[in-house]
Amino acid sequence: MKTSTAAVVTCAMVVIGVVLLPAIGGPLNPPAGPPASTPGPEPQIAVNATNTPGDPTSVFRIDLPGSYYLAGNVIGVAARNGITITASNVTLDLMGFEVRGADGQASLDGIRVGGVGGVNIAVLNGSVSGWGGDGIDAFTGAGNVRIEGVSVSANGGDGIRVGINCMVSRCAVFGNVGDGIEAGEASIIGACTSRSNGLGIRAGDVRSITDCIVSHSVNNGIQASSGCRISGNVSAYSGIGTITSSDFSITGDYNRIEGNQSINGFRGISAVGARNVIVRNTCSNVDTFANRYFLFENNYYGPIIPRVGFPTPQASGDSAPSTLSTTDPYANFSVK
Repeated sequence: MKTSTAAVVTCAMVVIGVVLLPAIGGPLNPPAGPPASTPGPEPQIAVNATNTPGDPTSVFRIDLPGSYYLAGNVIGVAARNGITITASNVTLDLMGFEVRGADGQASLDGIRVGGVGGVNIAVLNGSVSGWGGDGIDAFTGAGNVRIEGVSVSANGGDGIRVGINCMVSRCAVFGNVGDGIEAGEASIIGACTSRSNGLGIRAGDVRSITDCIVSHSVNNGIQASSGCRISGNVSAYSGIGTITSSDFSITGDYNRIEGNQSINGFRGISAVGARNVIVRNTCSNVDTFANRYFLFENNYYGPIIPRVGFPTPQASGDSAPSTLSTTDPYANFSVK
């Protein structure tokens, strides 16, 4: 019987495949022992008495880098902080739980970043309330701190304090005796709300405050020193009945105040420094006895257009003439 050329080729391919399969699939008899670990997400560590034992000044203490999480509420103890972080490169996910001060007792700060030179720290997703000191204090000895998605309320000091090169975003602060939010140099505060705090949001030099809502501050709504960008914010009902408070209080130089709205504060925008640029803002229904704008000499601002007591006709249909009395794109407005 003759063997066809096709049959020979087929047999040869089968033989080659059998020989090559072990090389492609790896050794048939792998070495004994567990497989080596592969890179992947960092494992999380629960905050508890075993993993993060406290000390005489803290209920829990994080002294090593890592990713930590809460498995339940943290309840304060008199004369102690709730959670103290002393290490760099720490993420603390509150997982929706609360860090709550001791009822009727003089507890300290809710979360305190106390390491000298600590950097790259994040506190996320939960609430901090009822502490005798600050809700979250990461102002001294720490940098590159990120606070995101945290509600901070009813603390005896400030709500949130962060230091140099930090970010506070999507946070809500309410009813704190001190500042709602305070940030150090080169920091960003964005998309936050502050209500009924001693001072709404405080920024020193070279900061950005954008898209925040501040209301019912005892003192100033938003206060900044020098080199800050303050844009797209709303501040309302700040410092009612005082003669020193403003919805927006600018105490230094070289700031840009743009596209903000002041509503029903004692004073709208105050700039007592120099070389600030103030454009496209609106001050509405400010206290009768104060100025909607109070700007020292040597500042630069678009025209301030009074729309106080000017009735306008009803508008309907597809077009209507402007009632703004200006086409200047940098104009500021006073509205009553």
